[in-house]
Amino acid sequence: MEMQQELCLPPLPRRLAVISSETAAGYGDFSRHLKENEEGYAFSVELFEAMMQGAKAPESISKAIAQASEGPFDAILILRGGGSELDLACFDDYDLAVAIATCPVPIVTAIGHDRDYHIADMVANRFVKTPTALADLFLDAFAAEDARIDALEQRVQREVLRRRQEKLAAMERPLTELVHRLRFAFSARLNEAVSKLSLVEAGIRSSDPRNILSLGYVLVTGPDDKLLKSVGKILPGDRIGVRLSDGSLTARVENVLPEHIDNDLINTA
Repeated sequence: MEMQQELCLPPLPRRLAVISSETAAGYGDFSRHLKENEEGYAFSVELFEAMMQGAKAPESISKAIAQASEGPFDAILILRGGGSELDLACFDDYDLAVAIATCPVPIVTAIGHDRDYHIADMVANRFVKTPTALADLFLDAFAAEDARIDALEQRVQREVLRRRQEKLAAMERPLTELVHRLRFAFSARLNEAVSKLSLVEAGIRSSDPRNILSLGYVLVTGPDDKLLKSVGKILPGDRIGVRLSDGSLTARVENVLPEHIDNDLINTA
């Protein structure tokens, strides 16, 4: 009774041998449901015709099982639509049960209606209630594999993304460190340049003539309006210009006193 249960259906049973009558409604329902699936799963189905009711049915089905078991099939399917108890009595035959139990290929049965249960169902690898449910058995196997592959694909994508992010992070670390070093070096050079500029600015401000004039000094220009740096070019009577911190004036030279004259004894104002 358990010999068939010891056999395993392949994860994706695609090559199927069907034992049925070619004109049976159940076979037509099974074929349409299997081949016209929305997902487009492809199956190889070969029909082994047999008598599916009557006294000769067990022998006919047993011969079809023997023929199908010699082919490269993943499973052998026995299909029979609904009928009376007398029509389905052949599936309680002892010899047919032995042929099913000893077949080296997994056998799946779909015999009768939901309420029907036969010895052939008991000894088969598995059984379902209707031919359409039998088609769903194989379609569901492919759908489950699709879902498994999709889940695996998502895992692979997540892992690839994770490793890519890790690689980018590893590549960015030295780049970030380099940027920090460059920023620090640039900041140091900029601070140094600002300090030098401040010193230059301070020097310019300290040498600004306006600052000098505010201390009480004056600037004197000669008749040619050029800055006087020596009394050697000035004669008495020449017009000179005097620039002070708050304005300017013009004057006439009365005396020219060389440097060797004791200025403490002469009022030059």
